[in-house]
Amino acid sequence: MGWTGLYTDRPTREILLDELTFADETGSARIVKMSTKLHTTYIAWERSYAAGTESMYAGKTFIMGLVVLHRRKQGEFVYKTVSEDMGPCETACPAVILDLLSPVEAFADPATSAHEWATNWRAVCRLAIEKRNKAPGDGVTIRFKEPIRFTTGETLDTFTIHKRGRKVRFAPPGGTYSSYCISNWQERDYEICEKDTVLA
Repeated sequence: MGWTGLYTDRPTREILLDELTFADETGSARIVKMSTKLHTTYIAWERSYAAGTESMYAGKTFIMGLVVLHRRKQGEFVYKTVSEDMGPCETACPAVILDLLSPVEAFADPATSAHEWATNWRAVCRLAIEKRNKAPGDGVTIRFKEPIRFTTGETLDTFTIHKRGRKVRFAPPGGTYSSYCISNWQERDYEICEKDTVLA
């Protein structure tokens, strides 16, 4: 599905409720729950199909996951919706949304790629949640599997974590202050360094 643009200053929640809720002779759709993180909203979306329609889902009701990418620029709200059976790249969906979803078989045949993509997406989201819950604490040094290149031109892979409330900053080993911000760092592959291997 492509991008859709609307000129509005309404809150993101209101816009998505209007855009993704409907009822007509073919069935209905509604948002059961949503969670927004920066420019991505994760949604548990209930879809009901009326009996007697030509749809393969005729008479069925299920809840599936939607990922909505959105941004605002010069008064325009632009968004793109990707259903879980299309294999979204964004995998920070919270458990409160995942727990509401119907079994994948409710909307995708096990023999199809759609079933595989939805199943894999849910599994990756669960792994991401587990990893976030086990995130290392303040003062721990970690090494990322893939080095990170910053706008300063530096490329680094090893950092000591500095937590200040909900904020997390990263400093090279031996640094006296937190100098880097790394987005979605919990979802990157990393290992915790032992003290005697930090400078190896």
